[in-house]
Amino acid sequence: MASNKIPWSNLWRKLWSAIPNPLTDDGRLLLALDDFINPKTGRKIFGCAHIFDHAAKANQSKYPWAQNVVLVGLLKRIKGRWACIPLAYRFYLPKKALAAKKPNMEVPGETTEFQTKLQQAVEMVVELAKHFVNVPITIVCDSWFGNNGLFKPLHKHLGILFNLLSRLRSNTVLYAIPSKRKKGQRGATRKYGNRLGLFAEMAAQLRSQASCYSVFLYGHYREVQAVTRELKQDIGSSKAQARNAHAVINHINFSMMAATVTWIYGARLENTPERRHKVKGRNSFAFSDLRHIIAKAALSEDFDSVCHKQEKLSRKSFVTALLHMAA
Repeated sequence: MASNKIPWSNLWRKLWSAIPNPLTDDGRLLLALDDFINPKTGRKIFGCAHIFDHAAKANQSKYPWAQNVVLVGLLKRIKGRWACIPLAYRFYLPKKALAAKKPNMEVPGETTEFQTKLQQAVEMVVELAKHFVNVPITIVCDSWFGNNGLFKPLHKHLGILFNLLSRLRSNTVLYAIPSKRKKGQRGATRKYGNRLGLFAEMAAQLRSQASCYSVFLYGHYREVQAVTRELKQDIGSSKAQARNAHAVINHINFSMMAATVTWIYGARLENTPERRHKVKGRNSFAFSDLRHIIAKAALSEDFDSVCHKQEKLSRKSFVTALLHMAA
């Protein structure tokens, strides 16, 4: 698990290419952007710090000892339901912890520099844009990411190929894009164009043009008004207590790749899986149903004959297979 020889970037590119029909009907890449925390107990676990948890309950600490991960996933319809397929991630390492040169912030053999979550997000999306050449990209995110810190650098890199879909705070003030600086113009370059008004004011003006949509959200169908038409974890990375930096990095890569491969498998199934555990108001299959199908297939005789389960494999055979895939 602590190997530093696995070429993860090449493996991820192979996996991106394996996703069937990754684009929407209008030919764009629909990406979800969010961050999540992995609470841990060990004090020496790589990437851990006291991270603010805005979703903490009354009986939980608001600053748990945890890893903070920024994740970009592909939003795709699979057999009638939406899925978020992990594509890339970054560990957010707090600036104070890096400045203090804490041992659990260091990756052996690498120089670790501070990056904000927005910088990490931009880096990941630009990398995806290089793989999906000349494909329009729309990012769906919450109000924390949905600001000029994300929009401006991505617009600079991608131009008209980039769009941002986000919720805005009601007290957010919107401005038009400033006009280009004229030759010989005096004074500083304008950062903002004309003031368009508060988001709440603009929403009130557009309300008469809005249409009503039925959205399945948090287990219920809800009516949402819009003029034009959450990233949670189910990857298993929170359960690991590995401390070594390479072991932690390898484990989260394995976990996310497993989730991505599972969704790819689901997309390639001929029939829609049935939901094993019925929940009122939810008719579509769950991620756990796909895992059950894969586990059942892995225990079949056909799978054993392909993998030669009875043969004794060499210790490094798995790493060798991964290296072969990325070659």
